[in-house]
Amino acid sequence: MVDLDHLYKEGAAAWPAIAIPIEAFAAAAADRVGGDEPVLAGDLYLAVGLGLGLAAAVAAFEAELVPRLRAALGRAGAADEQITELVQELRVRILVGDGARPARIADYAGRGSLIAWLKVAALRMLANQRRGAARTPWRDGRADLEAAAPGITPDRLLLDQRYGPALREALATGLRALAPRDQTLLRLHYVEGVALDRIGALYGAHKSTVSRWLAAAREGLLAHAIAAVRAIAGGGDTAELESLCASLCSQLELSLSKLAP
Repeated sequence: MVDLDHLYKEGAAAWPAIAIPIEAFAAAAADRVGGDEPVLAGDLYLAVGLGLGLAAAVAAFEAELVPRLRAALGRAGAADEQITELVQELRVRILVGDGARPARIADYAGRGSLIAWLKVAALRMLANQRRGAARTPWRDGRADLEAAAPGITPDRLLLDQRYGPALREALATGLRALAPRDQTLLRLHYVEGVALDRIGALYGAHKSTVSRWLAAAREGLLAHAIAAVRAIAGGGDTAELESLCASLCSQLELSLSKLAP
């Protein structure tokens, strides 16, 4: 049987700057540990502090763990800008949560090192990004929009079916072409359900600034799709194209908000 009092004392000794009331530690750790399996007290203590949102724990995370995460992603071949965005997304998933799901740090039970646990999560995110995993809105093909917007068929989204293939390809290409920050913003807000003020806290920006960033990302994506459709349509009916563009403007946000996890 794991001795929570012993774990607490050992963890507090490892992180003296992080002050966690013993009652709070016991409540958070009780459901994570059990049996005779060894537990890394210092790592679990830091994880509990992160789950409680303690500033000292977050500072330790940034100073001690983030540089090692960045190094691991760099060794895996990620570019600097991509690393920055992946770490930002990891912060949200691990420390903030995403709508209905709480912060993942609550899943850490101290049976392996915290940095190894975080590296696995970060490298999985990188691998998912590279292969266009189902969690991201930049998959190819017809299934992209249908999965992204359940219940919104191409017939409803497009006024003229003949533009459907061109539009789907344009949206897929446009999403892949967005800057890493814009991809991350769209994913965090529309897929993960993270509020604007929380995203702003991660980027050190006011939520109104984040809102402008999101609007610019949507507009850039829409402009790319419309330009592609106009080029394919050639000398098509101008009124029809304008109506199609209006439909795109009204449906784009809904499509993003219904991206399947």
